Amino acid sequence: FVNGVDLLDLDLDSWRRRMAFVSQRPFLFSETIRSNVLMAESLDPDRLERVVEKAALREDLEALPDGLDTVVGERGISLSGGQRQRVALARALYRGACFLILDDVLSAVDHSTEQRLVDTLLSLQESELRPTVLMTSHRLSVLQRASRVLVLEEGRSVALAPHRELIETVASYRSAWELQQERPHALAGPAGRKL
Repeated sequence: FVNGVDLLDLDLDSWRRRMAFVSQRPFLFSETIRSNVLMAESLDPDRLERVVEKAALREDLEALPDGLDTVVGERGISLSGGQRQRVALARALYRGACFLILDDVLSAVDHSTEQRLVDTLLSLQESELRPTVLMTSHRLSVLQRASRVLVLEEGRSVALAPHRELIETVASYRSAWELQQERPHALAGPAGRKL
């Protein structure tokens, strides 16, 4: 359901235009970073600058030979995994979607950048659009500030609650949290199971 309307009753083309999806391994075209962010949208220089900042790309652009005009090669081969993820995140933010689906998009960034990006995602709730953000992550540090976390085990939903409540009530979640506190960004849960 979307705002109480069954998905089957929605105009799918209209709904898809309101969504943005960023995968863990996003596809970038052999174009400039600017073109990969805009994706045929009209250029609004101020908005482009804002999303570059929100996606924590500013320092990277300053280090690249041509900044936003750097050609990234097929699939973004000239960029690191974290840079590719952040260019794709900037693309989604530029689009101004009301529903963001983020599939483990912070998996290739360092802890400091991760925290900046989590702050960005939380700040979207204060923006005019106030998008719904659905994010998957093996890094529980990313999820600890989410309003609700859905815990899956072996493909089944076992809990839906805020992070603090899950630590107290779901043993597998608590174990994964403790493991990741000992070894930041550990991906395996108890007995090597991915959560």
